[in-house]
Amino acid sequence: MMKIFTTQLNGYFNRISEKEELNIEDGARILAQGLIGDGKLFVHGFQEMEAIAIEATQGADALNAELLLSNGNLENITSVDRVLVCSRYAHDQETIELAKAIAEKNIPFVTLGALDPKQEGETAADYSDVHIDTKLLKPLIPGDDGERFGFPSTMVGLYAYYAVLFTIKEMMEEYE
Repeated sequence: MMKIFTTQLNGYFNRISEKEELNIEDGARILAQGLIGDGKLFVHGFQEMEAIAIEATQGADALNAELLLSNGNLENITSVDRVLVCSRYAHDQETIELAKAIAEKNIPFVTLGALDPKQEGETAADYSDVHIDTKLLKPLIPGDDGERFGFPSTMVGLYAYYAVLFTIKEMMEEYE
């Protein structure tokens, strides 16, 4: 089972690296503006994707970022700030509502999460400046009973986050 999981997970990492390269670069550019300019960088993660927000604010490779909703609202953010919003799925209703609220304040921001091409209706990607698709829509391992399990949304989300982080670091080094 572990071999199947590892193979599948590596496949997702490769797809993110190859197919999201431009979005990662564009997203990093937007987020770096919050670190270089007068603004701040804020991060928010829904459910298990809160791990990305914790990594960005408290991890060993933390950005100079703050948790977006630590005070429960968006009153403290302005147009010079930048935001990264992470969720399992781009069509998650809470994520869409937050994306709309940020867009209404004209704050450039990036969303990160799986984007289902078969999903009807709006997504958070419809409101963000850049969306990074984690591509993970279903569990990785088929069980004996036909049910699938092993849904590493945090792992693929963190992989995409690190791709953004490394790109930001390169941009910041060039800026200095």
